[in-house]
Amino acid sequence: MPEKEAGATDRNFAWVVLQEQSDGRGNGDTSSASRVKRKDLDVPFDIDALKKDIKTEFSPLLDHVAAVQLKVFANEQELRAGEPLEEDKMVQVIVAGARREQPLRVTYPQRAGSSSLGPLALVV
Repeated sequence: MPEKEAGATDRNFAWVVLQEQSDGRGNGDTSSASRVKRKDLDVPFDIDALKKDIKTEFSPLLDHVAAVQLKVFANEQELRAGEPLEEDKMVQVIVAGARREQPLRVTYPQRAGSSSLGPLALVV
């Protein structure tokens, strides 16, 4: 059994902030923090399961990506460093994500044909 980080608790949710990858590092549009609840109680609540739950929770925003394309980061520093959490890391041992004030950062690829400013309109 993995040891918990200081302040971690058993939980079936994670607070997350979504960021579009406009430059490959998640510097695009940012959402406000949202709580994502564990959907399938029959599987371990690891980062892989969290990605699937995020994809379901934020459909249709994420309809253009597969869950495996999401990257989850413990904090802004790891996001900037490009160091996502491993898929088999258990959510309940991660301190980040336990509170709205300290959400996990989740990046997703930009939709083809759009920019971080949203869909572009052609004015003639």
